Amino acid sequence: MTKKKLETFKVAEKHAPRVKPSAGAAKTAAEGPQAPKETLGFARIEEVLDASMPGDVQRSLVQLTDSLDTYMSDNRGQKERAQAKRAKIAVERTIDLLAYLFATKEAMIASLTQSEGKKPAPSKRGTK
Repeated sequence: MTKKKLETFKVAEKHAPRVKPSAGAAKTAAEGPQAPKETLGFARIEEVLDASMPGDVQRSLVQLTDSLDTYMSDNRGQKERAQAKRAKIAVERTIDLLAYLFATKEAMIASLTQSEGKKPAPSKRGTK
């Protein structure tokens, strides 16, 4: 090809696209652009922090660890027990993370209300 032909050459003119968009992609494109939600990238965690009480979340996660304990105590194979143990460790870390995030949220709210000169709102923390 000459230099002039290369400047105007496009692969799409020579070959048809092999992958066609799915029906779902066409449907969302037809709906138009949606306004992006303001999030820091952890939408599920933010939803839990905004909508739930700390005690409720902790209780449900503790129930999950208890069910994992009973799963491990059943007559299972080594592979299943190892998977359950890893899952239990992950849930325990999640409990610690959410407790820290709830405490941080509460401290931020208290700091904000004190800087505005208001009385801090009573805590809505649940019991353990």
